[in-house]
Amino acid sequence: MSDRPAEDPGEGFIQVREAVLGVAFLWLAAMSAFGAIQATAYGATTAPIYFLVAVGAASLAVVAGYASVRAFGLR
Repeated sequence: MSDRPAEDPGEGFIQVREAVLGVAFLWLAAMSAFGAIQATAYGATTAPIYFLVAVGAASLAVVAGYASVRAFGLR
């Protein structure tokens, strides 16, 4: 171990923990968007109640995408 104190990363850098969290939110946004597309297609062909599922999945995709952007420090 070194005797030097730990330094925070410089301005514009993110920590590994924040990057992992951002990637997790990005994955959740992508899967939710894919689920929304599938629910929309299923709702159009089979059961219209799945349009509500599509709205919920799309909402989750938007929230997760925004959280991913925030985790990477872009907003």
